[in-house]
Amino acid sequence: MEIVRPFRISICAAVSALLLFLALPSAHAQERLNDRDLERIMKNLHEDAKDFREAFDSSIHKSAIRNTSQDKDARGLAEQFEKQADEMYKHFKGSKKADAYVWPVVRTAGNLDGLVYSLGLDSKTTLTWEKVRSELHQIANSFGVAESALQSSAPIRDGK
Repeated sequence: MEIVRPFRISICAAVSALLLFLALPSAHAQERLNDRDLERIMKNLHEDAKDFREAFDSSIHKSAIRNTSQDKDARGLAEQFEKQADEMYKHFKGSKKADAYVWPVVRTAGNLDGLVYSLGLDSKTTLTWEKVRSELHQIANSFGVAESALQSSAPIRDGK
């Protein structure tokens, strides 16, 4: 009888581990949006990145760093972000793959994030940025890209 009890515990533990192992891939698969939804979000990000850059440029022009090298660098970063978002969207639209494009967009967004919140830009720029961040958050999650630079500055709002 003593041998049967440890055997049952071992079998229960093995079955539990197997069930847990089988449940993990399906939970991860649910995090990835389908291709149609990803393409729609990337298109929105592409369009919103343009809107953000225009608002950002205008807001920077009125900020304390206007007419400085920081001004030029900041506007260049926003332009780079817009181009990267465009490239990511176009590549994904054609191939349904964008793994190599997501990380650079997230990295550039992390650099912009610090500027948006440290310079105290106008509410239009900040709201546009938060919309961009929300879309980028969904894309990054779908590709398993960490957003540590974005998460440190301000909370991501999912429209809830």
